[in-house]
Amino acid sequence: MNGAAVLWVGAAFLGFVVWWPIGVAFLTAITVTAICQQLTGYRPPQQSQPGPIHIGEANRHATLRQIEADQREVALITNRLRNAKSDAEFNRIMSSQKKIGGY
Repeated sequence: MNGAAVLWVGAAFLGFVVWWPIGVAFLTAITVTAICQQLTGYRPPQQSQPGPIHIGEANRHATLRQIEADQREVALITNRLRNAKSDAEFNRIMSSQKKIGGY
């Protein structure tokens, strides 16, 4: 073997000897952490996600009444638009309607 090959083999062996224990230590730490979390039931905190909105019963009924009223109004408008005879009548109906729900 020539000198360069011996140096490469030596460098590979030295790299293995140096980095192998570090890799084993990382794998051991990850495994021990996972086992401890399983045994204790610990779950890392998750990012905050919006939960259900709790509103009062009276507010809920008022909101449902408003939604139903909006649905009836939209149904009336769509029926009028379906029955429009011309583009001018269609445009007149559209321009006379207020925006519903801010849209």
